Amino acid sequence: MEGAVGWYAGLHKFYRILVLAAAGVGALGVGAGMATGNGAIFAIGLAWLLGGPAVVSVASRLDE
Repeated sequence: MEGAVGWYAGLHKFYRILVLAAAGVGALGVGAGMATGNGAIFAIGLAWLLGGPAVVSVASRLDE
């Protein structure tokens, strides 16, 4: 947990906003998928929730 917080704190402000946006879209997608029972929406939300921060991690490393 400490490593994740340190990683997030070391990001530029733009990348912090992207991580929060991806997590927000993912959480909304997972919640909507669970509420409606739609597996496709749930899977898309899960992909955003897990994939968004991973893409930002790679992009921030390439930016340095």
